[in-house]
Amino acid sequence: MYRLGLAIGLAAAVAGAAGASSPDPKDLAVPYPELEKARVLVRALGSEAFRDRERAERELAGMGRLARPVLAEAAGTDPNPEVRVRATRLLPRAEAADLQARVDTFLADADGKYDHDLPGLALFRKHVGTDRAARELFAEVVKGRPNLDLLAAVGASAEDGGRAIADRRVGLFLAQHPQSFNRFAPPGAARPQFPTVPDVAALLVAETAVPAADIPRPGPFQYLTAASFLSTPAAAAAIANPDTAAHGAAFRTALARWLDTRTAPTDLDNLGQAQVAQLLRQVPEMTALLRRTVTTPGVQGWARGQAVGFLVQRGGAAERPFLKSLLKDETPVATVWLGNNPQGVVVQASCQLRDLALGVLLMLDKQDLKEFGYSVPQGTMANLQNVQNGGGANFGFTTDEKRAAAHRLWADHEAGRLAPLPRPVLRK
Repeated sequence: MYRLGLAIGLAAAVAGAAGASSPDPKDLAVPYPELEKARVLVRALGSEAFRDRERAERELAGMGRLARPVLAEAAGTDPNPEVRVRATRLLPRAEAADLQARVDTFLADADGKYDHDLPGLALFRKHVGTDRAARELFAEVVKGRPNLDLLAAVGASAEDGGRAIADRRVGLFLAQHPQSFNRFAPPGAARPQFPTVPDVAALLVAETAVPAADIPRPGPFQYLTAASFLSTPAAAAAIANPDTAAHGAAFRTALARWLDTRTAPTDLDNLGQAQVAQLLRQVPEMTALLRRTVTTPGVQGWARGQAVGFLVQRGGAAERPFLKSLLKDETPVATVWLGNNPQGVVVQASCQLRDLALGVLLMLDKQDLKEFGYSVPQGTMANLQNVQNGGGANFGFTTDEKRAAAHRLWADHEAGRLAPLPRPVLRK
């Protein structure tokens, strides 16, 4: 277990800015007389007299953070096992007090004039920025002990960070859904607690820094990611109104960076869902993510199909080149029920990614899909708006022969072997 994480776990949650704290981290340096006092007391931890050992331990505990450097050295290198044991026992509280002092100093530095040594600060600056908005958001992040725990773990190692991310995901979910998994609570006693913007921002930064492969996905929580908390009230408000919502601008920066780094198929499955995609409709970086969702092997077919629809919703006819690049992709995206034949046998059509792309191209050109051999359920029609809104494809081919013929017909029109298909005139 990394020592800093243990210290954070023992620290009290920070509440509000530090009142009389100096904003300069140099003022946290331990004076030489205090170091000498701590060294004398540490030597007494190995005294032959039990009373002296106990007294020294109490006095070192009372010194708090001022004893930390000497305790750290003694816990690791002192030849006396009694000294090592007692110093190790004292060290977490001293480290917690030291961390608290560093947080207070950071919060007192309202103008950001100084460099500070805090868990996650370097990560936050890397992925969110160094401007005032980013600094103000980080100041809120460090007021929450779970966020500090998370960022400290990410800074320790990918393994520690991965476990901490998995635990934080589950913790936020269970707080938001207190009666999930049939957990009993008296009526009104367990109210949902939604994550704040700083909570979600800390998780976004952590997931940006740690590869998805290093994050455990336990049982029923295997699809849980930061995306699961984007639609909560505070996060959704920051996404929709970054200029007016508290910390909205810095949060959107963290979100954009996170979106740029989503490559794992399981993550892309989640981000292709209608609720998330609609929520992020106005986020520019979502276009690149949707294209990555469509083209990444391992992403489920339904998610790739939904992503095609949301791309067209965002870009319309501008997505033609991308749609054409999909015309050889045979990934299944939907099975369309067409009804029963006279003998009562179910009749179905299949839609592959290339069929969906061709169908959307044709619908953008106001063409009748049935003229190209597509089948649609009786009493319905192929609807571009349904595809754009995440409803998926309600069209497909009943045979491979019809599919091949449709794609050949399109290719002949595109190559000029047949008259070009008429396209609607776009008005400027």
